[in-house]
Formats: sequence, C-alpha cells, structure tokens
Amino acid sequence: MTEWSSPALVLPWLRGQGLHVAASATLDAVRDALFASGYLIAHAHTGPGRSRQDAYRSLAAALRLRQSAADNLDAFADALRELPDLWPETRRLVLLWTGADSLVRTDLLAWTMLGKVLVETSDYLWLPDDERGLVFDTIAFVPTDYGADHP
Repeated sequence: MTEWSSPALVLPWLRGQGLHVAASATLDAVRDALFASGYLIAHAHTGPGRSRQDAYRSLAAALRLRQSAADNLDAFADALRELPDLWPETRRLVLLWTGADSLVRTDLLAWTMLGKVLVETSDYLWLPDDERGLVFDTIAFVPTDYGADHP
C-alpha cells in the first residue's frame, strides 16, 4: 500500500493539494527535491499563444495519455483516470507544467476548468486501500507576479 504524500510535505512553502502554483524560478529546486523524495516526474510545457487544445495535447503527451485526450476536456479527464496503468512503475507522480501562465492569459476559463479536473483526478486516484492507489499532483509554474508560491 502506498502512503499518502504531497509535494507540500517535501516543499512546505507550496500551498494547495492536487494542483499547486509555483514561481517559475523554483522549477529546478522543485524538480530536484521531489525526485529525491521518490516522485516520478512528468514535464509538460505550454508556450505563449497556444490554445486550450494545445495545452491538453502537451499535458496528455507528458502523462502518456492516449491521443484522443487532447480532443476536449471530458476526454482529457477520462484519460487521466488511466494514470495508474500508464505509470505502473510508480506510486507517486507529479506533473511539472511550465508555461502555464500562457493559458491563464489567453483562456482563464480553460485554466480554471483544467485545474478543477487535475484536482479531482488527484482526489480520485488516491485510494488508500487499493494497491493501485496513485499519489498524483500537478505543479503549474508561472511568473512570481501571478501570485505564485515560492520559498
């Protein structure tokens, strides 16, 4: 059985659960600390001027989701439930998402809905009595002036 964990236990300055928003300048420190704590790391990047489908596509590719996950948010949400099967070698997975501020700037509704799906997935996947339980968190990196967490 996997014990519950959170990136905030490793990096106490992170707030939230399931989805954290961190300053871009902390990426290396976050990655190194989580890797040293036994997290497997997936990395996605979304750049400026990209659509919500581009964001879904980047996150889906980083998480090894099927291609149809980029079609819409419902398909993305459904595919996220397969993470334990797609990452059988780990019980702690963190998605590091750089360039997340581009979606905040261009499509705040998409950012909000995607964040909700990521948090719900984190809650859904953690089944403490299930051998397949997966600790899954996302850390979205944005500029410090976006109200990001930092040490």
